[in-house]
Amino acid sequence: MLEALAKKNASCGGDRNIWFIHGATNSKTHAFSNHVKNITSDWPSAQSHYAYSAPLATDIQGSDYDSQGRVSIDLLKSLLPINSYGHEHGNGWDCDFYFCGPPAFMESIYKGLKQINIQDDRIHYEFFGPGASLLKSQPGENKGLIGEPKNQTPVSVRFEKSGIEVDWEPSKGTLLDLAEKQGLTPPYSCRSGVCGTCATKIIEGDVAYVDPPLAETAAGQALICCAYPGKSAKQNNLLKLDL
Repeated sequence: MLEALAKKNASCGGDRNIWFIHGATNSKTHAFSNHVKNITSDWPSAQSHYAYSAPLATDIQGSDYDSQGRVSIDLLKSLLPINSYGHEHGNGWDCDFYFCGPPAFMESIYKGLKQINIQDDRIHYEFFGPGASLLKSQPGENKGLIGEPKNQTPVSVRFEKSGIEVDWEPSKGTLLDLAEKQGLTPPYSCRSGVCGTCATKIIEGDVAYVDPPLAETAAGQALICCAYPGKSAKQNNLLKLDL
């Protein structure tokens, strides 16, 4: 992600700063340290900051790491610039935020960003492992279907465990989008059919995909993050999911 952002920034004139902020326990658990250093040395627009929660006695501050502690919203506030663009838009932050990590970290950063009035369209994230939507102000509106589904007919979808039944049609997006709009919080990570985290048992009916997902799925399961009701669900006007 850092390399892609740096290259894109350079091709567009290089007028935006990029901050790569990384948290690790110490130098032994610090992933891609040399690679990131090479990128930031090659691209003037890219800067880095490493926070170690428990540096080793041999770790040197200012060389191996920059600050002791964990990555937090307070650390972001101390590092990132405040300018007039942000003030005109209700906050002092002209920044887009990309972050990934375990659920507790993600929730903390998201909560902190919302407290300083960062809009959801400037927040981009991915969990390490299972997670649910962080964008609580706009549940179920994060992804949508990429491309046109073959099935354009409304289908009744029943979330069996929850006792919820609702009509699906293409504008309502994926089955994950539909579930989130009903207040459900199924686990997922990628929202693109890559990781398999969202695999859900199909009780009745079937599902289809605009593009085949990359993750393998067991028989009788659906990757709801990129799925919609399939042929038999259309014929019987019913899809039942174990949610």
